[in-house]
Amino acid sequence: MTVPPNSLDETLQRLKLDSERSYFLSGEVDRLIYSENCVFADPFVSFNGRERFIDNLANLGSFITNYNAKVLNYS
Repeated sequence: MTVPPNSLDETLQRLKLDSERSYFLSGEVDRLIYSENCVFADPFVSFNGRERFIDNLANLGSFITNYNAKVLNYS
């Protein structure tokens, strides 16, 4: 994707595509659906910034070889 999404519906569709691509392992993430200054947090770590998120994804793929994730809700 070369342009940011134009609507909430388009953003959700692009998030779904990221999930289908297993972005968590591949590091292939649609960077334009996230704000440059977004905050990411989970029970283990929290950090600021889209580029840091993308860098962390690239690193995780070398450590995690198998995972099972299920999106519960996009609303």
